[in-house]
Amino acid sequence: MELLIVMFLIVVLSTLYYGGGNRGYQMAACEKNLDTIYVALQTWANDYSNTFPTLAGAQTSEPPLSQLIPRYTTGAHFFICPGSKDSALDDAQPFAKDRISYAYYMGHTAKDGSDQPLLSDRQVDTNSKTAGQPLFPLTAKSPATTTANSAATLCFATATSKPVRPPPHST
Repeated sequence: MELLIVMFLIVVLSTLYYGGGNRGYQMAACEKNLDTIYVALQTWANDYSNTFPTLAGAQTSEPPLSQLIPRYTTGAHFFICPGSKDSALDDAQPFAKDRISYAYYMGHTAKDGSDQPLLSDRQVDTNSKTAGQPLFPLTAKSPATTTANSAATLCFATATSKPVRPPPHST
């Protein structure tokens, strides 16, 4: 009987420690994807005077980021978060007309500081953004999917990725 209790406690504690599911894995995989995309962006910036890709009139993140394929990365799968329901992309093929899992903040350079977001997961939203635009919606009626209990993973202009919680919504 004591052995059963000990085994039960071990199972419960390991479930608590490792998350009991794959949400932690999915967030880590999304963060790794953001880091990989950052490497491609940095390689682009090395070729274009420390500027990251921009595209006039871009309404979503796909057209400017699609410019990275195939010269700066051939892995289009990095642009899909494993935890999302987005369809897989064909590797080495531009995806300007497809849907990716990340938002891209145009207008930054490789020399911008660590407080400048460059990429984020869909918790914010994937519409193309410009430097200085708010990360999170100002009202709860915005199309972004943030909630008080969610966190967005952001990749900053200095290649650091971290989860960030949205501020409370104003009503």
